[in-house]
Amino acid sequence: MSLFLTGLLALTSGSAAAAPVVADTAATTAQAADQAAYQAAMRELVRTLRDSASPRDRALASQLLPVIPAADGSEPAASEQSTSGKLLRAAAQAAPNDALVQALWVKAMPQLSGCDAKDPCPQRADALARLQPDNAVAWIPAVDAAYQRKDAAGVDAALAKMANARGYDDFLGQALKAWMDIYTRYPLPVPTSDPAAAGFSSRATALVAAMGMAAATAIPSFDTVVKSCHRQMNPDATPSRFHSCAQIGRTLLVHGDSLLGRMIGRALLRVSGQATPADIEPARNAQWQQENWMRLGANADPARLDAAAADWAKADNEMAVLQIQFQRAGIPLTPPAGWTAHNSRGEPVPPLGDVAPGSGKVEPHRR
Repeated sequence: MSLFLTGLLALTSGSAAAAPVVADTAATTAQAADQAAYQAAMRELVRTLRDSASPRDRALASQLLPVIPAADGSEPAASEQSTSGKLLRAAAQAAPNDALVQALWVKAMPQLSGCDAKDPCPQRADALARLQPDNAVAWIPAVDAAYQRKDAAGVDAALAKMANARGYDDFLGQALKAWMDIYTRYPLPVPTSDPAAAGFSSRATALVAAMGMAAATAIPSFDTVVKSCHRQMNPDATPSRFHSCAQIGRTLLVHGDSLLGRMIGRALLRVSGQATPADIEPARNAQWQQENWMRLGANADPARLDAAAADWAKADNEMAVLQIQFQRAGIPLTPPAGWTAHNSRGEPVPPLGDVAPGSGKVEPHRR
């Protein structure tokens, strides 16, 4: 990947990582100028989105505020976090039916939510569940809240509601398309320090920037769900909990609209000890798709990224884009007979991990 794309992904994801340092003084000076131009453009973008009549624009501005360094390169101050939270809360209140805005608000860390002890918003955790009760992701906050209270019955109840949901939308696709729209309306400055940058179309650049922001802002955390569903970590939990966990796992594995969701579903089946032989085939399919998706994604040439941006313009989620790109590359959606996934050490990885289907026993997972 070029320095341009590497740096762009680092900046848009809020990561402290930056493009590799170039020793040449002239190149370093040019990079510093590009960095300054980028920061100035992002600060102007925040101002523009913050003043927009669109609640979604204002919500997205709130996501940029905490990750855009000040002009002197310092980290955002606590006051900017407070401003971000107030902006996001107001946007969520102004757009109660915009699922993406509600998802951003629900997922926000407490200091970035606009809610505090003096001005609480108890309705925040339920905002997405009220809007999309049939989306498994919408019930994660309920699991988190019960887990924090050490309320085992509450965890069971929240997992049961999550299990009853028939779909899975983690908002990765919606967020990516929303950020692509932002970067299309307000293009990023083209750097002068990397000659390769001129070879990328504006929509390819928008896609890369959108990928960074969507990954940083939209993907929900399943940590508490996985911990709650882990049979070895919860030896006293009721059998119904693990039944719920398995149903959640199957929903994600079969109906998840992102590969990450499908792989989390696979993990839930494994740790719950509730996998059955029928789960092997979809888990193996997910392994195959993940391996080939990563291989396709490693090709960051301008033409492929431009085609990927066009694919996202036609599709609503990652799995739909994956199908388009697999067909173009001649890759089947299911693996050939005899195919086995391998880890980084070249060792075979069973479709469901090291668990005997239907045994209810989870073995140590060697990866």
